[in-house]
Amino acid sequence: MTKALKALFWKEWRETRGRWLALLLAFHIPLAVGLLLALTQPANDPSAGVEAVAAHRVVVALFYQTAYSFTVGLFLIAFFAAGSFAGELERRQMYFTLDRPIRRAWLLAVKFGLGAAQSVIAVGASLVSTVTVSYAYAGGDVAGASFSDALAASARGATWLALMALLVFSATFTLTVFFGKWWSGVVAGALALVTLLYFMYFRIYGWILYDLVHPAVHSPPYLGAYAAWQAAPLMVMALLAGLFYAAAWWLFERKELT
Repeated sequence: MTKALKALFWKEWRETRGRWLALLLAFHIPLAVGLLLALTQPANDPSAGVEAVAAHRVVVALFYQTAYSFTVGLFLIAFFAAGSFAGELERRQMYFTLDRPIRRAWLLAVKFGLGAAQSVIAVGASLVSTVTVSYAYAGGDVAGASFSDALAASARGATWLALMALLVFSATFTLTVFFGKWWSGVVAGALALVTLLYFMYFRIYGWILYDLVHPAVHSPPYLGAYAAWQAAPLMVMALLAGLFYAAAWWLFERKELT
């Protein structure tokens, strides 16, 4: 069984690595655009001090990367999640896989686990890369924030965004298992995501970005105000993702593959 699982994992990795690389690159679009603008445009206020300009650049990079990740990025995750299950089913390759000594539960666990890990890595890596590159471009002249402070902030933001990505991935994955078609899973996942953002956008903004952009006491770049730890919403997102996976497992165990 261990050998079969290793073969299954390797098969899934070979089939998804191209899409994952595209997802990873797509999450770095704000960083690429920001670097291009920084290299081609002068600072907005030439009279400002070096530290003020550097601080502004780090905060702006963090803001745009985060906003991109929990809006456009989550839609990219929904597309990626739908393809993680429905692609092989629509190509009828799943029937060949299930003819081997592989239980449905293990097949679903590998597909879900690998896809979820790839989504989380894409989100987290983009945020850490953005903070690292923007801090390096600033030359370390960021007032009130060491590089370790910047990395700690990116780790907090990556945790928030990774759990949001995991929730969207698990919801879309489950809907795709239910409908069995890539397009229907994408549509259902996108509608669920639009509903989530419609009702929760300003709350999410408040949890992650508000204190960074509108500091009450501290002057930017007080990165400690960014994505502060809040146990309740983080635990709720993790719990919901687990429940969606349990629903996907229940549906797949009872699904007729014809």
